Amino acid sequence: MFILFIANDVIPTLQLSFLVPLVSHFESKELGHAILTERDIKRAMKLGLLSKTVSAYSPDAIVFCRYSGGGISELLAEARSHDAATIFHIDDDLLNIPASFGEKKFKFHNDPERLSAVRALLENCDLVYAANDRLADRLSKQATLPSTFSGKIYCSSKIFRVPSKVPTGRIGYMGFDHGDDFELVTPAIANALNTYPNVTFTMLGPIPIPAELSAFGDRVRTIEPIRDYGCFRQRLADEAWDIGLCPLLDTPFNVVKSDTKWVEYTSSGMATIASAGTIYDQCCADDCGVLVENRSDVWIDALQELLTNDAKRYEFAQRAQEKVCVQYAPDVLTRQVHDVLQLALKVRSEKTASADA
Repeated sequence: MFILFIANDVIPTLQLSFLVPLVSHFESKELGHAILTERDIKRAMKLGLLSKTVSAYSPDAIVFCRYSGGGISELLAEARSHDAATIFHIDDDLLNIPASFGEKKFKFHNDPERLSAVRALLENCDLVYAANDRLADRLSKQATLPSTFSGKIYCSSKIFRVPSKVPTGRIGYMGFDHGDDFELVTPAIANALNTYPNVTFTMLGPIPIPAELSAFGDRVRTIEPIRDYGCFRQRLADEAWDIGLCPLLDTPFNVVKSDTKWVEYTSSGMATIASAGTIYDQCCADDCGVLVENRSDVWIDALQELLTNDAKRYEFAQRAQEKVCVQYAPDVLTRQVHDVLQLALKVRSEKTASADA
């Protein structure tokens, strides 16, 4: 079986959702695959070679991973000419990217041509593979979807680092487009830095450090985004944070997100503090994380408690890792992706048989 992946770039979503879960199948040659990025497609279209480029792979399935670029009609037509199953994998409400993402990303995602591309894929692929039930339901209210598959998990992980009983005093947050969410925890971080001289804070991502945290000098630092997902996961573990922060505003966009950050924090040995009443409620249940209201005083108290109670921090982190090992293990996601592919092939086969009849 040969799978052709199409994405705007070799984005983290493509890596964690398909390339990592299927790596053993690629290495054993059980599955063949290739990737076409938006740049590749633009180049092929300019030369009038898009159909020929796709045809050369003779794919059994084409996976559009978060794709919003050009060439949709030609790509779908070529897929049908090969009787290839088409899957649109989507992990955010791409039809409603909020302004809080920043002007550049807001304009990018809300470009009328990109919105049209997303809608065309939602309505014309054989299968829409949504990251979770909430997202599938949201999308179904905005477009006429074909068959759908909702992921039980979005992110899987092995354990990169076990929790440490000896604290490092390191607090961390990773974020790429959620400056508004981060503002929820800025007072709590500042209070912790002010109260405990051994505490440090690290931001992984491009969100600017606010002035009230910059005042703490080299106790606050940033790490630039790491594009390769495997390198990112290893770097996150190597940072050896004790506590990972998951603030999340209760907004329509955030409601349909997945609990990726909790999985990544947990598998890197951290205890997580997360916003209550959000996607983190389920993964943090059973003392696998600390759930708090989005109030500064509550965040301050929660952070102080974990910084001063090493036994509790360790227990939360260890219990969370036990959950990851069972519910978010790599083979769980591999089986899920396998089920997605099989369902898409079945839907395509049924459509072909119906057309022939």
